[in-house]
Amino acid sequence: MIDERGNQVRKKRVRVVGHGVSGVASALAEAQGLAVVTRASEADLVVLETAEPSEVSKLEGLRLVIAPRRLKPTEVGALREAGAARVLDVESCLLDLAFAFGELLFRTSAEQRRYMKSVGGLEVAFLAADGREEKGRALVLKRGAAVIESSFEVEEGDRLILAFFLGGRRVPVQGRVACLAKDGFGIEFPLSDETCAPRLFALDVSGSEARSSRKVIRAQPSS
Repeated sequence: MIDERGNQVRKKRVRVVGHGVSGVASALAEAQGLAVVTRASEADLVVLETAEPSEVSKLEGLRLVIAPRRLKPTEVGALREAGAARVLDVESCLLDLAFAFGELLFRTSAEQRRYMKSVGGLEVAFLAADGREEKGRALVLKRGAAVIESSFEVEEGDRLILAFFLGGRRVPVQGRVACLAKDGFGIEFPLSDETCAPRLFALDVSGSEARSSRKVIRAQPSS
């Protein structure tokens, strides 16, 4: 791949270890333009589903832990001491994982933007007021916000429901337009709001689910 500067770009590589959220983690990684690999030696980041520090310490390299239950602060600390760079748990949502990918694999927003442009970006969709579907792509996903490249017309302060495409399924997330740009806009996500995005362990992006799911995504003006 070639970036906008004409430089060769190697795809970032993620290895997913576990069962409960492995499908979601793999689908999100691929949607964000990351390659999912099986060999530990090939991975830039390992996503490990566990609550056991001993399992984390067995692996090397950059590790993102997703625990299948709610963790106490002391348990989070133990996982970090075992080598976890980031710890999520059963309370974490899809956006928490998307931001973790962005923050762990890219040093700056500019670096992620160049990479995402070269791989096509994370596809998102909206439904315009006249019923037309508008699409765009997320180029930066970091620190509770995203930069969206789209011709979709919005105003600062608008509340939006947009869809990510994971494994063929549309997954809705909610946010607010924070700023406008000539080629799109920035959107902030209220991660403290439980309705902002679905919880990781509540998601199913399997093929059969994907084919039967068709959620209407609407833009909502600010009140």
